[in-house]
Amino acid sequence: MKTAGLLPLTLTLQDHLGNEKHAPLPHSLPRNDYRPGRIEAGDVMLWQGDTIVVFYESFDSAYSYTRLGKIRDIEGLKQAVGKGAVNIRFAAE
Repeated sequence: MKTAGLLPLTLTLQDHLGNEKHAPLPHSLPRNDYRPGRIEAGDVMLWQGDTIVVFYESFDSAYSYTRLGKIRDIEGLKQAVGKGAVNIRFAAE
């Protein structure tokens, strides 16, 4: 299944380590994992083929991800997602 086939999709993402929000997807997606080395705020990644991750902080990482997209305007992203769980709607442009 292609990523766009899941859209639009609203998920409840949980906080992890104070730098990302994540949620399991209803279906696994094809993977093209790589180690980015540096995660940037606004990166939207697939982890292990079945978890979507939205990063709101930049940091170095040794983990492998598949890039799904990028939030272009990250000003206020950290405040927008807040602490704890948040509902996020994903849609294609």
